[in-house]
Amino acid sequence: MTFPSAKLRVPTTIATITADFSSDGTTTTYRARLDVLDQNGATLQTLQVDLLPYLTAGQKTAIDNFMAALRTKASTELLA
Repeated sequence: MTFPSAKLRVPTTIATITADFSSDGTTTTYRARLDVLDQNGATLQTLQVDLLPYLTAGQKTAIDNFMAALRTKASTELLA
C-alpha cells in the first residue's frame, strides 16, 4: 500500500489586511484581519488581532479623533 505524499503548505503572502475601528461614542475597538496565502495562492489562514497593543499613543489619538469627527458629521447630516 502506498501513502500519498504530504503536501506542505507554506505561508508566502499576506493578501489582505482589513482594519476595523468601531466606536459606540464611549469605547473604541481597534481590530485587524489578515488573510495569509500559501505558495499556491490559496488561503492558508485568516488571523484576527487586537491592534491596541501595536498602536502608538499618537495613532490611537488620531483614530479616536477621526471616529469622533465622523460621528459628529454623521449626526449633523443624518439626524438633522
